[in-house]
Amino acid sequence: RNERNLSFAEANNRGMREARGRCFLWLNNDTAVGPEWLEGLLAAVKTSDNVAAAGPMTDHQAPPSQISRSFATRPDGRVEDIPFLGGFCLLLKREAVERAGMLDERFTWGWEDMDYCLRLRQAGRRLVVARDVFVAHAGSRTLAGVPPPERERQDRANRRLILGKWFDSPARRDLQDLYRAL
Repeated sequence: RNERNLSFAEANNRGMREARGRCFLWLNNDTAVGPEWLEGLLAAVKTSDNVAAAGPMTDHQAPPSQISRSFATRPDGRVEDIPFLGGFCLLLKREAVERAGMLDERFTWGWEDMDYCLRLRQAGRRLVVARDVFVAHAGSRTLAGVPPPERERQDRANRRLILGKWFDSPARRDLQDLYRAL
């Protein structure tokens, strides 16, 4: 339990530091999970030693390749490589986190998941979406009480931060692809 409302990065870092399992799950409080969602994500990260993380299909606020407008669960266990996964529901292998480090706490309510995906990929790891798992996501409920000018300021600061970190790196193309997809 946190004494104050921590940012996404701070809260997830604290949880990962205190957790003892082989995997970490980031799950936002504005999600609704479907049947066997956790089993599906666990199966997805186990498809290869090189998979660092798996995420579900969703209906809102995720990279476009994760969004499914007409989704029917299929118990076929299909996974697909994906360049980015939304942090609203993300299952990470512990050893991938140990290799990539913790989330960058300079990000304030946004872009920290994209930064982390870039870091995992730059470490040579794969990200996969479990096509047979669906998690509904209401999206941005925590930020609903933040005045729009403050949200816009935070988003601009986060965009400057991610560009500053990755613009002159081998991940530049990945970042450009992300910007185009949004």
